[in-house]
Amino acid sequence: SQEINYVVEVMVADLFGCDPFVPVKDNPKVPIHMVFRHPYMDMRSCFGSLEPPPGFRGEASPGLYYLSKKGGSQQAKWIRCPFVEDKEDAGVVIILRDPGANTMEIALFGFSSRATALMTNQVIPFPRPFWPPYFQWGGKQLGVYLCKFVVQSGSKSDPETYHVKKFEVVSVEESVLRKYVRSKAKK
Repeated sequence: SQEINYVVEVMVADLFGCDPFVPVKDNPKVPIHMVFRHPYMDMRSCFGSLEPPPGFRGEASPGLYYLSKKGGSQQAKWIRCPFVEDKEDAGVVIILRDPGANTMEIALFGFSSRATALMTNQVIPFPRPFWPPYFQWGGKQLGVYLCKFVVQSGSKSDPETYHVKKFEVVSVEESVLRKYVRSKAKK
């Protein structure tokens, strides 16, 4: 995540046309947001904080949020992928492919370290839900995916081991990406 690997913060900021490590207050600039769970994690980020996502109505609790127009809404609304200790977790996969330059950037990070580890077990061996990137602009391809986990702790002899009971992948919609990547598409 952006707390551990600053390249994630820089990649997201560059992709969505905002400044890395500069919090966004009013209107969202990135269609994903992390609400951190601990006060010591109050790092400066363009897509995370201890506060609710910009424009979110209500009290936010820890987890990953993404903008969605599902349900026929004209205005995108924040949807939460919750973090519930020992029960639910979430992660993000971002794939940016530029066939013209023969390059591909991939960011894979979890809300927690447990989610990051679980994602490597779910995403790497089973890449089909993440390929090909579905949003295209200016010769590039982009996919932004939220991964939701329901987990179960391991045996009494190994309680730190978690198993995935349910795994769901949600794509940030093309119409949402179009709005937030638009400034990059015009450059």
